[in-house]
Amino acid sequence: MKKLLAFLIVFSILALSGCKQNGKGVTVEQNEEYTKITLDNFKGCETVKIPRTPKEGALYYKTNITKGSISSSYDLGIFWNTERLVDADENNNSIGGGYYIDGSTSEISIIIEAEEKTSGEIYIGYKSF
Repeated sequence: MKKLLAFLIVFSILALSGCKQNGKGVTVEQNEEYTKITLDNFKGCETVKIPRTPKEGALYYKTNITKGSISSSYDLGIFWNTERLVDADENNNSIGGGYYIDGSTSEISIIIEAEEKTSGEIYIGYKSF
């Protein structure tokens, strides 16, 4: 019983200390091919949830940061570690990925952090850009 209570307390603390969802300065558009995350003078930490069809595959990204810089990670759920996705700024945009996504994953969390006001787009998809 003590272990269960300890687990619930730790889980609650972690859940409350994470990034917020759909905050000011972040717009998310989804279609069949990709998810477009638009940043408009965004500063802080944001988590965007992206649905995943239940089959194995890979995660790809493309950045177009026009002002500021971001650091981003992805999380497949409680049984997986959070992994670095991409760091980008207005002078260093990139295309890449190919990160393995397990077939049991139904939703992917993209965590975006900006220490200064940042604008631009991040594209996330399951096919290479």
